[in-house]
Amino acid sequence: MQTFWSWEHKLLKQEQQYFENHLTDIKGEIEAELEVYLSKDQSMKEGAETPNMTLYNQVRKEIEAKYE
Repeated sequence: MQTFWSWEHKLLKQEQQYFENHLTDIKGEIEAELEVYLSKDQSMKEGAETPNMTLYNQVRKEIEAKYE
């Protein structure tokens, strides 16, 4: 038989794992949206410094804000 505190600790660990998984999923969704955006402009994907990098950074911030 476990004590209340050991049960509570186990529950907190499960909640922590749930939220870590959720954050990982959200990061994956952000990266997927960025990949779609980058596939439209291959020069940005290759890391070339272009005027579009400012646009890329703006889009990245918008996508991250959407999932915040």
